[in-house]
Amino acid sequence: MNLHFIFSTNILVAILLFSQLLLSCSPKSEVVQTKQISSKDHNRKLLVIENAFYTSNGKLRSYPHFVTYNFENGVLVSKDTLTDEKQSIYNFEYGNTQNFIYKNRYAIAPLGGAVFDAKLKILLLDKEDHFVESIGDSLIFHREDNRGFGHFLFDLKTQTYTLLKDESYTIVNGILSPDRKHGLKTYWGQREYFITKHLRLLLYDSTNKETTIVATGGMGTYLSHGSSDIAEIPVYWLDNSTFIYAKYLFPPVNDATTIEMRKVNLHEKSDENLCIIDTVKDAGGNARFYKDAAGNLIFEHDDIPYRFNKEMNQVSQLHPEQKTLFISLGHNFECELPFDNSKDELRYNHKPIGDIRYYYEAKTSEGYIAFDGISVWSAYSNKWTTIKSPWLKSIVGWIE
Repeated sequence: MNLHFIFSTNILVAILLFSQLLLSCSPKSEVVQTKQISSKDHNRKLLVIENAFYTSNGKLRSYPHFVTYNFENGVLVSKDTLTDEKQSIYNFEYGNTQNFIYKNRYAIAPLGGAVFDAKLKILLLDKEDHFVESIGDSLIFHREDNRGFGHFLFDLKTQTYTLLKDESYTIVNGILSPDRKHGLKTYWGQREYFITKHLRLLLYDSTNKETTIVATGGMGTYLSHGSSDIAEIPVYWLDNSTFIYAKYLFPPVNDATTIEMRKVNLHEKSDENLCIIDTVKDAGGNARFYKDAAGNLIFEHDDIPYRFNKEMNQVSQLHPEQKTLFISLGHNFECELPFDNSKDELRYNHKPIGDIRYYYEAKTSEGYIAFDGISVWSAYSNKWTTIKSPWLKSIVGWIE
């Protein structure tokens, strides 16, 4: 055997072994990462309404149509057109920021009374009625105009649209409990109020039977003389049988009053005082309760937020330097609203990912958010994608 060949081969093997040893000792930053494996769980379609153009009788005409921008693992890969000029979707333009996706398939226009099946690419309903609620495969709509009055049921399976009898469906009055079986409403008896100095809080059941649940509810939100609001008792349902309300005490002293935070339990028929806010000035509008993205209960009077502690026996005012007011956008996205009117900060899993305008227009899905014509961020790519759509009408939502 050729000794020169053997010697050369041994040298080559030694070099390869030494190279592998060097690679195994290389810092991680120098090692090339492999491509992320594609997962269908991370794929989404963003349903959007855009204007399109066509020529008819020598004239250029426009029409709104549905398109989807298709993402895989956070990366935009394609665009599909779902409708053409023959299929009218104009009713989706009424209050278009309220349009939403139902059952990962149906686009619903609440103010336009329209339903579009994105899977079959067919407009199923186009009635110009107002959407009320969904119950499984049934969609409830309401009509009150020169065409008539009543509630209608649209069955997604049979695609039938039928008028409901008056006794078969009832919208409960007032602010609804989570199970929608009870409602709360402030009763403004002007003559009664001037005698008692108290507003009443009315409770409605599923048949809209009315009872007085709080007879001495205070004077309602302490409003300024220039306010266009009618004073109401602020309320918030904690569960299906418990709610809290803010009782503004009468009369104001030195242009200020005290608020009692009270909790009512329907089963126990109790009305207990939780805590108080000592001094508040008059406000330009009615106060309100809500929960932030962290689950804290917030009471807001005249744009000043007060946060309840977990035991709900104390409230603390949040100051401008406390940038701790968050609005949940769903799917672990939240918007931090600074009190100093600086930019609203967008967060995912409590970590900043950028700024956002008009957070209430944002559409989210698991790991995706889209807003502001059209900016998309994905947790799977950890990157922003800007889609240039000069004829954008609105973003409807995400489909898996």
